[in-house]
Amino acid sequence: MNRDELTAEIEANWRQLDGVVARLTPDDLKRTLTSRDPEDPTWTIADAILHIAAWKRNGTRVAEMQAEPGSQPVDAYPPQILGIDLQEFNDALVQDSSRSRELADVLLEHRAAHEAIMGAIEALPDDRLLLDERPRLWLAPVTWHPNSHLNKDILATLE
Repeated sequence: MNRDELTAEIEANWRQLDGVVARLTPDDLKRTLTSRDPEDPTWTIADAILHIAAWKRNGTRVAEMQAEPGSQPVDAYPPQILGIDLQEFNDALVQDSSRSRELADVLLEHRAAHEAIMGAIEALPDDRLLLDERPRLWLAPVTWHPNSHLNKDILATLE
């Protein structure tokens, strides 16, 4: 894989996710995810979209760290690099009652987070993005992570 192939893959995944998100209604956003543990029914479609966006924001933080002079290329997931407790971070997102889950706000954050990480990625040299012809692990927020939630959470709930 090279940079152009990586970018094409990211953009194809983005178009698929954004196409689904763009068609959601306010009622769709309130639907509880069918894929979650029945004992933890708190996640909605809005939460899944905001979760994807939040991890893109974390990916942007890693990209910005990678752009700093003197930094070394890293190949680890954002929680490892940023010292984030995965469960605590995800739980806090869902439990944050101050966060708007209105359609316009969810769409805005969904698109702004993607734009931010893509801008940060664009500024990086190839060695910060690829290792042995594969995406570095910190790129998970734009490689496999969004599609995982799109398929197992959002689309599964909409069926």
